[in-house]
Amino acid sequence: MNKVVVVGVGETNFSGPQEKTREELRAEREERAQQCRQHRERLESYLQSQRLYREDENGERVYLDEQEILDARARVQEKIQEYCD
Repeated sequence: MNKVVVVGVGETNFSGPQEKTREELRAEREERAQQCRQHRERLESYLQSQRLYREDENGERVYLDEQEILDARARVQEKIQEYCD
């Protein structure tokens, strides 16, 4: 099995818990790309929708006010910055 070592700047230790296989690194990249796409789609949906809602504990729709919508959009923007390199 091929191993790629992820080492920070200045580190010379090539063993231990930081070792990841190429397959693990590929899987992580794919997961990040998928998360990126999902968050971009969610933001687009938030921007296009007239009204946003969440479901309460009884399964009923609770519509978000303007500030809650802005907060939801901001959270998605943060996720996009996190997952979309």
